[in-house]
Amino acid sequence: MFSPSLFPDTDYAHRLTVKRGDLHAFFAPTAEHDEIMAERNHWLNTSAHAYIGALPQAAALIAETARVIAPNIEVSGDANRDLIAIGCAVEPDIVLLKKGADDVFRVVAGCVCFPSSWSLPEKLGLPLDQVHSVVPDLNTSIGPPIARFLAKMQRGTSWERSNWGLSGLPDRNQHPTRKLPPLAPPLSTENTWLRVEEQILAVLPETGGLLFGIRIVRETLAHIQNKQPEIITRLQRALATMPDEMARYKNFAAVRDQVVGLLGRSASITA
Repeated sequence: MFSPSLFPDTDYAHRLTVKRGDLHAFFAPTAEHDEIMAERNHWLNTSAHAYIGALPQAAALIAETARVIAPNIEVSGDANRDLIAIGCAVEPDIVLLKKGADDVFRVVAGCVCFPSSWSLPEKLGLPLDQVHSVVPDLNTSIGPPIARFLAKMQRGTSWERSNWGLSGLPDRNQHPTRKLPPLAPPLSTENTWLRVEEQILAVLPETGGLLFGIRIVRETLAHIQNKQPEIITRLQRALATMPDEMARYKNFAAVRDQVVGLLGRSASITA
């Protein structure tokens, strides 16, 4: 079930909406554990270079991350080997960020098997504002609040938020190298998927590094309409009021109007 807060009953806008998180609950196994772990093991055993990466300064963060979220694995000190071990032990993806002498957080390591059309290795070394720069208007609208929020986070605390998109496929792994087709006609509520990134941001207690966790949850619009029709109404409003540039970034600009119409018909049938 999706939280109604995923789609506020307002027009679309960038928002820094967070709630206190529970790190251990976020990384705990779910009912889909066996399926998810089989997928993760497949990608990490066949093409790990596309899904992991680390800079030399990440060693302490990787070791602490393993102790916090995957205490049963044996840390070897080899960054790539340890990231694969973590990735094969927990369901969510992870990105690790370290604060430099300039007080700027940069991506230094990660294991991301289920990306939403991006590549972890390409982000290594980038400061957070450059990571966000591909998202239209994000740095301009909420960049400063994000920086202030991160600066105030205390060690050992965690916060959660969600991000969403649409897809024509249920695949968790939507890495750009797979060249999966975008959402395209003919559309129906049965073949259009709401893809949600449930995210957690935690300050590691020993190193002070940032652990960013990402868990993919996806469901068809038909299932959501049946279980949570209020989500459909709010999604329709978000899509209808989203700037064109943002719809292009989310890769559904070409079919956005069709999805809005589809949701409108679906909502009227339910009503």
